[in-house]
Amino acid sequence: MIIRLLRNRSIRSLVTFWAVSIIFTLMVLFVSFLITIDKLESLIYTSHSNAEAMAKIHEFAIIVFSDIRQELFKNRETEFVAAFEDTVLIERAVSILNSIDIYAYSQEEEILIDAIEKSFLDVRYAAMSQNPVTVAYMNTLFNNLIGQVERYQVYNTRQIKKIEDMSQFIRRRVHNGLVGMLVFVCIIILVGSITLIRRVVRPTIKLSEATERFGNGDLTSRVREYDNDDEMGKLCESFNAMAEDIANRETARLEFVGGVVHDIKNPLSIVGSAVKMLKKKSNNRSLVEEWLDRIYQEVHRLENMTHDLMDQIQVETGRLSLNLAEIDLVELVETINKVEGSMIASHHISLAENGPCIVLADKHKIERVVLNFLTNAIKYSPHGTTIILSVETNENLAKVSITDQGIGISKNELDRLFKPFLRLKNSHRMADGNGFGLYTAKKIIEAHKGTIHIDSQEGVGTTVIITLPLIGTS
Repeated sequence: MIIRLLRNRSIRSLVTFWAVSIIFTLMVLFVSFLITIDKLESLIYTSHSNAEAMAKIHEFAIIVFSDIRQELFKNRETEFVAAFEDTVLIERAVSILNSIDIYAYSQEEEILIDAIEKSFLDVRYAAMSQNPVTVAYMNTLFNNLIGQVERYQVYNTRQIKKIEDMSQFIRRRVHNGLVGMLVFVCIIILVGSITLIRRVVRPTIKLSEATERFGNGDLTSRVREYDNDDEMGKLCESFNAMAEDIANRETARLEFVGGVVHDIKNPLSIVGSAVKMLKKKSNNRSLVEEWLDRIYQEVHRLENMTHDLMDQIQVETGRLSLNLAEIDLVELVETINKVEGSMIASHHISLAENGPCIVLADKHKIERVVLNFLTNAIKYSPHGTTIILSVETNENLAKVSITDQGIGISKNELDRLFKPFLRLKNSHRMADGNGFGLYTAKKIIEAHKGTIHIDSQEGVGTTVIITLPLIGTS
């Protein structure tokens, strides 16, 4: 039950509970030890006092019943006791009785000592009296004193026995308490250790093994044996999410490499075929020019792809270089519109602008970014539809937008658009199908301190909005 209760706690609270329990137990042991020491010291002092009182009363008994009595009854032939003249013994006995008062800790003990003092006072007056005292009367006084002394000795002996019993009881309790506390601490340590082994050590070993397998190339390696909602559970979830993301990126990278190889292979095949045709029909001037145009187009396509690959490499390594200069976005977009409009008959491209729009940018990179989105808009929208290119200024920003009437992008895929090497299942909105267009475009625009925003609705179309700071505001 305790383990089940601890299982539902976080590791931090578990360790805190474990440490607090051990510290609390040690504090209880320490306080109990101090209380026990104080009690034992009190018992030792009381026992010492009782022993001292017993020694004093014994010394008093020797003086009174040996020395004084012997002096009083030295003449056994008369019926009167002899007058006692040794005041030193009397004063010594009085001094001993007075010192016994110091060791009295209870009312009963004080009553017994007072009774002894009273009986001794009777003996003292009788022994030092100028009037003769009979032996019988003196014996009665002595017997009374002996009785009082014996009662005090019995009481004192009983008190010493109680102290011994109490001492034994305390020792037993201390022993049992120590054993109980030690057992409790051992249980806490055992339960805490078992829980930590199950919730920290084992998951750590599983996580280490999964990490090692993942590092050795097993991209399917995951931690599946631990599902607690605690720190280790969150760490395992983070590892699984990271591994899943890396595996997806690796898959996308391989697809990207395959796409690049395919895209390079196609123009090379066309160039190779054109060279063969030129060898066979080199005398046909019009055919030669046609094939040379095809070769030029494919070489130009390979050159653009090479530039895109270089941009991708620079973005990935964080070494994107920009050749910044003042450019007019309106002029740049008009050039793109003229070139693309003359080559494409399947779509109508409409240009909207409201005057010069000067920015500090790398002309070739911005041109490829805009051309990338325009190519995608043409590629993924039905024939005969209109694509709108617009350039405008808004406060301190220049804004270029490309709007199509294409297939659109779902909301779920919009959040994943700018991941590297990603190709969407439905729209495939990546330049030339190689999977790096949007990611590279976003990094290029961000390097210019600009932004890219995409609005899309499935079956309606997509709008790409590129913003760059105007001259003097970047």
